[in-house]
Amino acid sequence: MQCDQYSIINSHCKIIKHILIIEDSVSLGNHLKEMIDEYFSFRCDIALTEAQANEMIRRKRYDLIITDVYLPDSSGNFLGELIRNNLRLIVMTANDNDELRSSILTLPIIDYVLKNDAKTLVDYLINTIQRLNSNRDTVIGICDDSKTSRHLMAQLVESQNLAFVEFANGQEVYDFLIKANCHIDVLVSDYEMPKMNGLELIRHLRHEYLTCELPIIAISSSDKPHLTVQFLKAGANDYIKKPFGNEELCTRLNLTLDQLYANRRNKSLRIALEKAATHDFLTQLYNRNFFFYPDSSHYSGCNPSKKALWYFDDRYRSFQTY
Repeated sequence: MQCDQYSIINSHCKIIKHILIIEDSVSLGNHLKEMIDEYFSFRCDIALTEAQANEMIRRKRYDLIITDVYLPDSSGNFLGELIRNNLRLIVMTANDNDELRSSILTLPIIDYVLKNDAKTLVDYLINTIQRLNSNRDTVIGICDDSKTSRHLMAQLVESQNLAFVEFANGQEVYDFLIKANCHIDVLVSDYEMPKMNGLELIRHLRHEYLTCELPIIAISSSDKPHLTVQFLKAGANDYIKKPFGNEELCTRLNLTLDQLYANRRNKSLRIALEKAATHDFLTQLYNRNFFFYPDSSHYSGCNPSKKALWYFDDRYRSFQTY
C-alpha cells in the first residue's frame, strides 16, 4: 500500500496574514486592530460599514474577516455574500441570542464569539489566528463509513484551515498509518464501521502511538452503556455523541489541537535544554556532561565505551571523596 492511494486535501490551507475587521464601534475596532497588529507584526484593515467593507474586499483579497453581525447599513444578507465569496469568517456579536447563534452556526464559518469584554475577545482572536496558522500544516484523518458524514466533517475541518484525508473504515486507517507508514496529526473516528470498528482501531493504534503523539476523537450514535468509558480506556483523547453541533465538534477539535501543539513545543524545549546541557556552546561538540547523562536519549543504547567511561568517572569521583 502507498500513501498516494489516499488524497490529502490541503489546497485550501493558507497562511493568515491579511485580516479585515468589520466593526461599527470605532473604539473596539481600533483596539482589536492595535492588539492583533502588535502581536503578529502585521497590519489589519478596519471597515465601519457594510458598504465600506464591500469596497475594501473588492480591492484586496483577505485571508480572514472578523465581522460584527449587526452593522448600521446592513442589507440582511451580508454574511451570505461573504461566504459565497469563499471568505473565512469569525462572527462577533453582543447579542446572546440562542436562535441567532443556532442560525449562524449552520453556516461554514470559523467560529461565533460574544463580545463580552475586550480582553476576552482579544485573547480569543489572537489564539484563534495563531491556531489557524498552525493548522495549515496539520492533517486530520476522518474515518466514517458514511460518505455524507465524512463530507460534513470535512467541511468543518476545512473551515479551520486544516488539511484532511478520508477513510471508509478502521482497516483503511490502520493500513495507511501502520503498513504504509504514512502520517496524520489527529484522527476523528466513528465507532460502527465494517472490517474494523472504531474501538478496535484505537486499541491497535495505541500499540504504536501514545495519546500525545496521535490524538484520537471518537464519535458514535450508539446508545450502548459505558461506551464512552470504553473508548477513553482504550486510548481515545475525547468522545462525542452523535448527533452533535458544528460548534461542539470544532471546539473539541480545537482543544485537542491546542494540546497537541503544546506537547510539541514542550518536546522541542526539552530537546533544546538537553542539547544545551550536553554540548559545548562554542564548538557544539559533546561535553563532559554527555557521558554522565543516563536519562539522555543519546545515552540509551550507547556503545560500551561510553558506559565504561561513565562507570570509570563515577568510581574516580568516589575515590576522590576519601
